[in-house]
Amino acid sequence: MARTLSPCLLARMFGLLLTLNLFATAQVGAQATLRLEDELAVANDFGAGGNQFASYGQPSPSCQKCWEDQCPVKGADRVPRTWGRAEYLWWETKGNTLPELVDSGPSVGNTTTVFGGDEIDDEFRSGLRVGGGLWLDDCHNTGVEVSYFVVFDDRRSGDFFARTQAAGVPVIERPFVQVPPGAAGPLYVSAPGVADGQIDISSRSEMQSGSVLLRRCFRRGSRGEVDLIGGYRYFGFREGMLFEQVSTSTDASTTASLPLGTVISISDRFVAENDFHGGELGFVADFGSGALGLELLAKVAIGNVHRLVTIDGTTRIQPPVPPEASGVGGFLALNGTNIGQRTQNDFALLPEFGANLKYAITDRVSILGGATLLMLNDVVRTGEQIDTSINSTYFVNQVPSGEARPARRDAHVTDFWAAGFNVGIQLEM
Repeated sequence: MARTLSPCLLARMFGLLLTLNLFATAQVGAQATLRLEDELAVANDFGAGGNQFASYGQPSPSCQKCWEDQCPVKGADRVPRTWGRAEYLWWETKGNTLPELVDSGPSVGNTTTVFGGDEIDDEFRSGLRVGGGLWLDDCHNTGVEVSYFVVFDDRRSGDFFARTQAAGVPVIERPFVQVPPGAAGPLYVSAPGVADGQIDISSRSEMQSGSVLLRRCFRRGSRGEVDLIGGYRYFGFREGMLFEQVSTSTDASTTASLPLGTVISISDRFVAENDFHGGELGFVADFGSGALGLELLAKVAIGNVHRLVTIDGTTRIQPPVPPEASGVGGFLALNGTNIGQRTQNDFALLPEFGANLKYAITDRVSILGGATLLMLNDVVRTGEQIDTSINSTYFVNQVPSGEARPARRDAHVTDFWAAGFNVGIQLEM
C-alpha cells in the first residue's frame, strides 16, 4: 500500500523549508552586496530625499550594504547584536457557548437556568509573552528570533457549584430532552422527597504559541525600516469541562427507583484540544522620531490543525446494603453513544496583527504598549460537543434501546479569536 505524508508532517516540513529558503535568500543577498559599488545611489534609498517611497520598487542599498550614515546604531562603541522582550498580556478570547445545563428554584416546576444557555471564558485574562533574537550582522540586515506566549485561565468564569441547603431545597436539576420523547423529566441533583445533593462544574482553558523565525531587512530609511519575517509557528488551544454530581436518595416510597439512603455519583468529562503547526510569513515595520516609535506587525501562518475530542463518564451507585454498582457512562457522556476519542486534521490559517507604541528610555532600553489580534479557523470547543438530547435507556444499569443519544458531534467546529492589550519592556545588548 502506498504511504502518504500526513497534513501535520507536511505543515512542519513547509515551515522548515520556508525558514531554509529565507535563510538561503539572505545569504545570497549578503554575498551580492560585496559586488555592489557606488552605482547604487544613496538618493534612491528608502527614506532619502523628499520622497520617502521613491525607490520602493527597487532594491534598497542600505539593506544590501552597511552604509555608514544609515547603520541603526551610528556612533555607538559596540553595535547591539541581540535583543529581548517581555510583555504582560491582558487578552480576551471568543466565548465558549454552552447549552442550558443546570436549573434551580424554590420548588419543582418553578426553576430557572443558573448555569449554561450563554457563554463562558469570554472575559479578559492575564498572560505573558517573551521573545528575543540575534542579528547576524552589524547593520541588522539579517537575524533570527524566537517568541512564546501563554494566556492563563485566571478568571475561571466556567466554574459552578450548587448544593442542597435543607431537605432538598433549593431544587437543583439537570435538564435534558428525552429521545425518543417520553415521560422522563430532568435529572434531579436535589428535590424535596427525591434527593439531597450537590453538583460541581469546573472549566479550564489554555492557550499558548511559539515561533522560530528568520528576519530580513526589506527597506530601511532615516525614519524607519520594514523587515520580512518567515519560519515555523505553533499554536495550541485546549479546553476541558468536568461535571461531578453526588446525590443521596431521600425517597422512602415503595416505588422509589433507588433505596432510601443510596448515594449516586455521576461524572462527565469533555476535553477539546487544537494543535496547529505551519509555516509563517509576514512583516514588521518600525518607525520612529526621537524617543517615540511605532511598531506594526502583520503575518499569517498556513498549515495543519490537529483536533482531538475526548468524552468520558462514570456512574457509581452505593446502596445502604451492598453490593454497589458502577459502570462506564455518566449523564451527558454515555457508553454506546458519544463516549470515546475522535481526531481530525484539516488545513488552517492563523493570521496575526499587532501594533505597539514604543518609548526609548535609553539607547538600549525601551518600554512599549499596544494591542494584538489573532484568529484560527475550525477549532473544536467543549460547548460544541455537549448534546442535551439524551436517551435515558443508555444510563448505567439500564437496558439500551432506540436511538443512541447524546450524539457524537465530530463535525462541530467553530472559528476562534483572541485579542487584547500588552505592555512590556525591550532590551538591546
